[in-house]
Amino acid sequence: MVVEERPLLYLGLPGTIFIIIAIALGTHILLLFNATRYSSLPIAILALGAGLVGMILITTALMLYGLNRVIRRIES
Repeated sequence: MVVEERPLLYLGLPGTIFIIIAIALGTHILLLFNATRYSSLPIAILALGAGLVGMILITTALMLYGLNRVIRRIES
């Protein structure tokens, strides 16, 4: 019920944090590869996973937010 009332806060904010983590890890991988010509597979998997989770959370938050606005518009 809490997520239905404020989806942008409870799903969008963690999604944004995951996206920021993914960008930071991706930047780290690029800097590591540029310096040593070595790429860390575990960090790459973490970056891709965090990015995927972040995109799913943000997409879900936006869909729930839009659905709540439509329902409130119909009710009023």
